Amino acid sequence: RCLSDWSSDVCSSDLAAIGSIQAMVEDARSAPDQVAGILQLQVLVPEGVAPGPNVPLVLIVGSAHSQGVTIAVK
Repeated sequence: RCLSDWSSDVCSSDLAAIGSIQAMVEDARSAPDQVAGILQLQVLVPEGVAPGPNVPLVLIVGSAHSQGVTIAVK
């Protein structure tokens, strides 16, 4: 779904960066069994991301960037 309005398919402008490499948000929906406003994202890890236990992940919606978190990549 489009993160900017949650009413359509994923927007081509809704992206993520994993390890400084642009990644596609494939799906965004309300997280099951959570309070309203919490989203669950499905993001494709792009080729070329270096494996490691603390790879940075940033969500990009329009011109806004999320606060960074880290993920483990094998």
